[in-house]
Amino acid sequence: MKESEKDLIQESFVSIRAYLNNPKELENEISKVLEDSDNLEEFIEEFSELSSNTSDTTQKTDQRIFLNNLKNR
Repeated sequence: MKESEKDLIQESFVSIRAYLNNPKELENEISKVLEDSDNLEEFIEEFSELSSNTSDTTQKTDQRIFLNNLKNR
């Protein structure tokens, strides 16, 4: 993945961190998906799948806040 794409993901996370219930857990999930992704589009797809499979509604909300912010950048 390009550094500019990684920076965009990081900027998105930082900008919404104050609104999250569990930012550390989300940060860990972002890191895991980032390792497996070759580009931003793949990251968004894999993170969306992760969010779809999350049963904890609070965590799912945090994931959606992040994804919506990232997609709007």
